This record gives sequence, C-alpha cells and structure tokens, in this order.
Amino acid sequence: MAGLKSFGGVGRALHNRNFRRYWFGLVISTIGFWMFRVTLGWYTWELTNSPAWLGIIGFSSLIPVLVFGPIAGALADRVGHKRVAMSAMVLSCITALLMAYLIVSDLMTIHVLFFTATLLGGIISFDFPARHAMVSDMVERKELSAAIALNMSTFHVGSFIGPIVGGYIVVEAGIAASFIVFAFTTMCFFFALLFVYVTPVDKSVANETVQRSTLLNDILTGLLYLIRNPALKWMAILNLCGAMLLRPYMDLLPGYADVIFNRSVDGLSLLIAASGLGAFTGSFLLAMRGKTQGLTKILLLGLGIASFSLILFATTSNFLFGQICLFFGAMTLVGASVCSNSLIQHAVEPHLRGRVISLVMSMGVGGMAVGSLSLGMLGEFIGLRWPIIGGALVVLVILIFVVKPMRAWAAQLEATTT
Repeated sequence: MAGLKSFGGVGRALHNRNFRRYWFGLVISTIGFWMFRVTLGWYTWELTNSPAWLGIIGFSSLIPVLVFGPIAGALADRVGHKRVAMSAMVLSCITALLMAYLIVSDLMTIHVLFFTATLLGGIISFDFPARHAMVSDMVERKELSAAIALNMSTFHVGSFIGPIVGGYIVVEAGIAASFIVFAFTTMCFFFALLFVYVTPVDKSVANETVQRSTLLNDILTGLLYLIRNPALKWMAILNLCGAMLLRPYMDLLPGYADVIFNRSVDGLSLLIAASGLGAFTGSFLLAMRGKTQGLTKILLLGLGIASFSLILFATTSNFLFGQICLFFGAMTLVGASVCSNSLIQHAVEPHLRGRVISLVMSMGVGGMAVGSLSLGMLGEFIGLRWPIIGGALVVLVILIFVVKPMRAWAAQLEATTT
C-alpha cells in the first residue's frame, strides 16, 4: 500500500490499515443510507403528494439527533466510540427490516411511516457521532484533516451513487426491497468494524468520570467548552445556519421532481445524484488538499456560493440547469461543512471530542430538521420555490455580519489546528 502515499492527504489516510478497513465498510453503508433516503422521500410523496409531509418526515428522521445526539456523544466518550456505533448499526438493520415488512404486509401508512422514521432517526443519532469520533481514534493528528475530509467525501459519494441505485431498485423491485438492501449495507459496515482496532477507553479514566460526574454533567461540560471558545462557537453557529436554511432543499426535491420538472422517481434520483456528485467533489478536493490553513476562508466562500446556487436552482424550470445548480450548491455547502468539522475536531481536546462533536452535529442536524419542517410547511402555502430562495437570502445576510469576527479568529483557530 506504499503507493497510496502518492495521492496526497487521501493516500496518507488510507495508508493506515485500520482506517482503510473502516473506510471500505463506510463506502457500502453510505450507499445504502442514501438509497434509503431517496426511497423514503419518494414513498412519502407517493402516499401524500404533500410538501408539508415531506417536511414532516424529514423532520421526524432528523430531530432525534438533536435530542439524543449529546447523550450519544457523552456515552461514547465513556464506553467507547466503536461499541456505541456497532450497537446502533444492529438496531438500524432491525428497524429497516421492520419497515420493509410493514410495506410488504400493506400495513404502512403515513403515520406509521412517521413513527418508524422517527425511531430510526433516534438510533442513527447514536451511530453518527460515534462513527465520526472514531476517525480521530484511528489516524495520527497530522493526518486528521485529510481523514475527516475523506470520511465526509465518502459519505457524499454515496449520495451520488445511492440515489441512482435506489431509484433503479424502486422501479424494478419496489420500495420494500430498497429498505432491505439498506439493512444489508448497514450490517456490512458492522462486520467491517469487527476488524478495526481503536484505542480502548482508559478504564481508570472512565471509572473516575462515572464516579465524579453524571451523564448530564458530561454534556454540560462539553456545552460550556463550546460556548467559552469563541472560534468554536462561531463555527457551530455557521453550521446551524447552513443546516437550517440551506440543507433542507434535499427534503423538497421529490416535490421539485414531480411539480417543477414533471419527472418521476428517475428524475428525483438524478437531482439527488447531481447534488451528491457535487458534495463528493467538494469534500474530495479538500481531502486531497489535506491541510487546515485557509479553511476559514473556504468555509465563508462556500456558504456564499451555495446560497447563490440554490437561489438559481429554485428559480429555474430547466432540468439540466437545475442539476448544474445543485452540483455547485452541494459542492460548496458540503465543502463548508468539511471545513468547519475539520477545524472543530482539530481544536477540541481529545477527552471532550465525542461530546463536542455530538453537540455540533446535534445542532446541525436539529437545525436541518427544523428547517425541513418549516420550509415544507411554507411550501404547502406559498409553493416550493420561495422557501428555498428565502432561506438562501437569510444566509447571505448573516454572512455579512459574521465575516469580520470569523476572520478575526481564523489565525488563532488555524494555528491551533496545525
């Protein structure tokens, strides 16, 4: 594997045997996850033809991360990131198979779908923070930026391949089959982690933490650490803005495919694939870059370009141009997310990493959940276009006010993360 090192930051990260095994499992799992996402959205639209229900289901599958994410991070810091992630994967598999059974048995309704999507979201809220925190357990600090970017680029290349595969499976084999494949891919990642070694939790430190502190105190410690660090606080705020006001476009795409572009599930798959390809491109380029200097500037530019791209997408009726807009919008939006996650993971003290990452992820995913619900409800009354346009305009206004403080903290933050 010596030749891997010639591929910049990506090669250096994959040269690590543990991370390489983790990564192979992640590739399969993320394709399955995005298959599930496109199937869930289209099935919701088939059942209701309602933008409001698209927002509600998007909200139900994400809001548990806001509620349980901080608990998951504190728990993972205590008992181990790998253990929490693997347990959540088993439960995700069982829940996906249950949803498939309900569909095959003709017992699934929109209200049952709401309940099961919420349940699965709760399980995933324990999986995602733990698996992200695992990255820093496997690679050296100097390779962490590249590994995080590769981790995210892999997640988003799944968002390119998964919808295409998912759309094909839905057409050829049905909704339930797509959910079954998602369950299978989740277990593939589970078995890959069986062969991954991570630094075990220090039993003495864990026991001392349990004796001296409650789980709630652990969460509060992470929150106070985040609030008292101005640079990290601004990163979290920008993450929240992007998640709440820009990212919910994904949950409205089934409606766009049908109403705006007059396409079926194949059109939805192509829209999500264009978005996924852009997301992969942005995160992969940052992984190849493999350094932290200049990430603050890229973060700010990314949010600005993403906002303009989504405004153009929302105002067009041309399918090809819409795909191009989604490509650039996702590329810059995910690039901004990679930048903030890289800076945060570098800056946080190791014993607090799980808690802080889970808090930031919870804010981001929770913001996306609230945004999905809000934009979906607005779309029910004012149409699909204006909620996306309005959210992007608000982000542009916010950027005007945060550019100066972010630049003031950039040197310190990037110096800390070298």
